[in-house]
Order: sequence, then C-alpha cells, then structure tokens
Amino acid sequence: MLGGEGLSGARAFFDDRAYRYLGESAWITDIELVDDLVEPLQGMKKVLDVCSGPSVLADAARHRDARTVALDLSLRMLMQGPADIARVCGDAQSLPFQEKCFDTALCRQGLHYAQNPRGVVEEMIRVTKGEVRFSNVVMLQAEDLPFWESYAYLVTPARRQYFLQGDLARLATHLGCDVVRHRIFEYSTSVAPSVQHLDPDAQQAVRDLFLKQPDHITSSYQIRPFATDVSYVVRWESVHARVPDWPRALDSRDWERR
Repeated sequence: MLGGEGLSGARAFFDDRAYRYLGESAWITDIELVDDLVEPLQGMKKVLDVCSGPSVLADAARHRDARTVALDLSLRMLMQGPADIARVCGDAQSLPFQEKCFDTALCRQGLHYAQNPRGVVEEMIRVTKGEVRFSNVVMLQAEDLPFWESYAYLVTPARRQYFLQGDLARLATHLGCDVVRHRIFEYSTSVAPSVQHLDPDAQQAVRDLFLKQPDHITSSYQIRPFATDVSYVVRWESVHARVPDWPRALDSRDWERR
C-alpha cells in the first residue's frame, strides 16, 4: 500500500492487527459497501482486489462467478481470508502483473494508506482492460483535516492521505478514465469497534477527541454520545470508471504537455 520507507511500517501495523481486524472494522463486511464495488460485474470474469486485507471483496466477487486474486502488503491480513482464494503479497504501487490481464480491479479504503494514491490507480489501470473501481472515506471540507489527522494519529498511524468529496472522481478523470458511476453516501458507525486494539486510556482519548470537537464538526459528522461509546457518520466516495484505451496510464509530464 505504501511506497518507499513507509512499506515496513504499514506492513507491521496491519500484521499486528490482522487476526482481530474483521472484528474491529465492521465496515469491511457491510453489505452496502461490498455490493457497491462488486455489483454489477457483468462478464468481468477476472478480478483483482487491491489492498485486499482479509479478501472480503475478492470473496464477494468470487461468489458472482469471477476468478479473483487478492493482493495486500500484509500476508497475515491475507491469511484471514478464505484459503482457496489466490493470494499475492505485494505493493499496490508496483503490481506484479502484466498489462491488461484483469477485467476489473477493485480497491476499497486502501488509497489513504498509499504514499502515492495516483500511483496505485495508475497501476490498477495498467493491469486492467475493463474498469477500475475504488472507494474511500472522504472529508466534507478541508477545515476538517486537523480532526481526522488527530484521529488517525491515535487509531491508524499508518494512514497517509485524506480526501475531500469529489477527489476520487477527479483522480479517475485526470488519468483518462471515463467515470460511469459516482456515488457519495453516508455510513453510520461508532468509536468502539475501531479502538479495540488500544489500551483503555487511549480508547478514552479517542472518545474525548470526538466529544470535544467544535459545533461544525459535531454537526457535519453527527457525533453523538451513547452509553460508553460515541456514534458518528462518515461519507464514502465510490467511483466506477472505464480504463483508457492506451496501454499505459500517462505520467504527469504527459498531462502537463496536453
């Protein structure tokens, strides 16, 4: 997921959380979030799941008659998924596959761990002849960044990127893709599942972070205390895009010359 020096840190972070990750992260198995990327496949018989984690998307695509490959930086994360899915341990910024060998490539919640999200999408385009599909949690406005950086510092220190609504669609378009579906939708969750790997004091620090936010953050993300937990709402942006006709994505210099 990360390039350069970030690789070892990200791998260690996810290796450590692998065996309990499904229990900590309810969004991974949420039906709406899964179906959003795997419906419809319509003849896309060979599917790559990038930053797959425990292979939930790959497994869902397989149950829709696709041949699937799950790729993740952490082998321990991949081992939490079904044993009969093809698994590859590797870096999403340098996919170990030939050009145009998949019908579609999926990536859910992996781009914000990437040192270079554009590079990940370029690689997805390179190995795909049909569509790339990716989704990620997004912020409502740039002013929200300090809040989400503080959250990531406490809970997911491997995170590197933060996106605003519309960023993912703009990225796909910039890389020459034809966006065929673009959705932004809400997902209700709470603090408790995501902090199970932390000690009690750190868990309380995360709850306090949410409860001490200014009114515009509290209202925008519908932050509400209940019992010993805190509920809130996040936005997901989802993009389905047809890949360009040329065999490789253009680099930034090519785009600057146009």
